This record gives sequence, C-alpha cells and structure tokens, in this order.
Amino acid sequence: MQSQEPADVLVLCSLAQDELEVQWDAQGAQYPVEMVTAATRHWQQLRSEARPGAVLFDGPLCFLRHFSWEGSRLRLSLGRTSYLYALFANAFCQEIVLRWGTEHLPMVLGVSAVVVTGDGALLLMRRSHTVGEFPGLLDVFGGHIDPEVDVLAGVPHPFIAMRNELCEELDLRPADLTSLRCIGLIRSRCNQKPELVFACRVPHDVQQLCRAARGARGAGEFVDLLAVNDDLPTFWQFLETRRLELTPSAYGSLWVYGLHRGFCRSAAAKKS
Repeated sequence: MQSQEPADVLVLCSLAQDELEVQWDAQGAQYPVEMVTAATRHWQQLRSEARPGAVLFDGPLCFLRHFSWEGSRLRLSLGRTSYLYALFANAFCQEIVLRWGTEHLPMVLGVSAVVVTGDGALLLMRRSHTVGEFPGLLDVFGGHIDPEVDVLAGVPHPFIAMRNELCEELDLRPADLTSLRCIGLIRSRCNQKPELVFACRVPHDVQQLCRAARGARGAGEFVDLLAVNDDLPTFWQFLETRRLELTPSAYGSLWVYGLHRGFCRSAAAKKS
C-alpha cells in the first residue's frame, strides 16, 4: 500500500479461529483525567447534535494493547474500553498524541469482513447517516468486539465478534460462515485504529443476500448495498474511482483482500 493510502497493512495472514490467540486483561484502559473529561464532553456534544433517529450508546469494547507472531499464530493482547473513546479518537487523534502521548490512544480494535457472494461479487454497504462513525460512506461489514457478548471460553474473541456481526447485518446463519478466515491486520491513519480483516465466501448470490440483509436486525446501519465483481479489472477500477467514498477500514480491508487475490502489489505489506 502506497504512502498516501488511508491505512497501513501491519500483518498479512490466513488464519482459522484456533490460530488466533487472545490474551485478555479485564482491567479497563487508564486514561489521563483531562482526557477523560475531554472525551466525555465530546460525547455529550455528539449526543446533543445527533440527527433524529441516531443511536449513540457507550457500550463496552476491546482495545489492542499489542500483537505478536508466535510461530504461525497471531497473538493479540486485548483490554477493555468503550465506544465513547472510539469516537473521541476519531475526532481528536492528533490532539491525543500531542497532549497525552501515543500510549493513550484508545486503539479500539475493529473487525471487518470482505464478503464474497456465491456468484462471485464483493458485497459492500453504504453506511446510514444515523451511525456514529463515517456516516454515508461505503463500508465492508463488521463492527467491534463486545467483551461481554463476543466470548469464547470466557475470553473476548474476534472470530466470535465477526460471526455475530455478519449474522446480525446480513441475516446469515453460523453454517453459512464456514469459510471465515482472518486475512490481515490494518491500521487506519486518520485515527490510528487497528482492524482485523476477515474474508468470508457465503453460499448466497447477490440478490439472495441483499434480500436477507434488508430484513436483518442490523439493517438500520446501512441505506444501500453495492456489489462489485470479484475480478482484477473491476476491483482496480472500483478502488481507483470510489476510494474517497470508502471508510479507511473498508479501503484497507479491500487492499488486504486484493493482496490475497493477487490484485494488489505487496511491497509495502509486512508481518510484524
């Protein structure tokens, strides 16, 4: 990925669930008092200025302390934070670094999936204007890890979160997600947010999947769905002509998927 791109590729991989290990520290992130005050003030302002119908809920999330490779396994160290700090970092990333240091960036870990339909298309959504992050932009499907819900053997786990998000947003069943694999880790430049990227081929064609998605529990998060053919010419044209419409994590996720498909150059990608 070139230097002007909106996200950095930190890791390229192809991992099943048992190859991704989570170390969980239930202790919450410790932020400076002034930062807590500023983040709370920003949250209150967002709520007061929210569009009619917008839902802002400061729920628990996971943040990434650090990651490492252990043999062929990806090891993640996660802790607890909340959505309030995710939105604060989106708006004031540079200020956080300048005033309180890089070590106090919330680093909320997202999960995103490039969904490939049974008839060979990549399905994207246009985010609703009522969501808290990047309203109106094109995005892949996903969200965050809820440490109280997305749990495997008592520990929050990205694979569980990703499955839950896909079932909620696309009305899929767990049996539809047998091909789910983690294919990379990226970091958006605008807010330094890390994102685990997944790829999942589902058995439904575009029309079937769109019908299901519009009746799903998470349908309120998008206003439209878009299918892009999963071939080299279409993929490149889409990234080049629609990049400004994509969220940073969506662009990074598609780039990682393109590296796996051989659509993109891999010189800047690395394993860390």
